[in-house]
Amino acid sequence: MNGTSGRLVTIALLIGTVLGCGGDGDSSGGMMSTGSVQATIEDIQSKIFTPRCALSGCHAGPTPQNGLDLTLGQAQANLINVPATWDPSFMRVKPNDPQDSYLYMKLVNDARIMGQQMPKGGPFLSSQELGAIFDWIGQGSRPRPGY
Repeated sequence: MNGTSGRLVTIALLIGTVLGCGGDGDSSGGMMSTGSVQATIEDIQSKIFTPRCALSGCHAGPTPQNGLDLTLGQAQANLINVPATWDPSFMRVKPNDPQDSYLYMKLVNDARIMGQQMPKGGPFLSSQELGAIFDWIGQGSRPRPGY
């Protein structure tokens, strides 16, 4: 690859990261080569939050968007029973109530959200990935050490 081609690839990757905050994905919204996501914080963290949300300029780094740090070791403390920044009448994750959990609402573009659907600019989560998050919240979203 010559210098010009290398710079163009680098620029394209930077633009995709800044605009997408969604990581690599296929057109269906699912991550490539992740397999199915189980309804556990471990799987959701490793297959969704870390590669698609906990990115610099999104939900990681010294100033994560809306104060929501989704990095490993921070996600649960910033989600479970924490009021949503945009609408504090909702919890980011309300255990046993995915329909009224702001995290889920943002992922499915619920009419009650403010701002845009996440991950910003897509690709959006697949129905299987959304189902895993819905089920994790619906099963009580029990905190696990280290997540």
